[in-house]
Amino acid sequence: MVFGTFMLGIAGPCLADQCERETDQFGMTQCYSNALKATEQSLDELIGKYREKLNNKQLAMFDDEQAAWLKYRDSYCKCRSSSTEGGSVHGMMVAICRKDLTDERLTDIQRLTSPCNQGELNCVGAK
Repeated sequence: MVFGTFMLGIAGPCLADQCERETDQFGMTQCYSNALKATEQSLDELIGKYREKLNNKQLAMFDDEQAAWLKYRDSYCKCRSSSTEGGSVHGMMVAICRKDLTDERLTDIQRLTSPCNQGELNCVGAK
């Protein structure tokens, strides 16, 4: 499946294999949407842990950053998937894009929740 090869590069082999087992577009879209929801839930949980490390000033800045990131993610994916708008594949393409960017954000926040090394000047988390 040519389309499946394209999705492998976007969403990763395991997810693409799992979602491509679906027999119709609706099933594939649901699969990717569910994967996005699971990733968003993981991100929300990690953000909750990270927020506990922050002082009030850092917390306000992080909340602004997170709101801006969500706006960026959604705008980017809207633009990236605009060529499929109106088609049956559109919802799936938006979900794949959002999941990819959410995976990247999850990795970024995981790095931020790691313990700080002594003398590390860019480490956030000292209250």
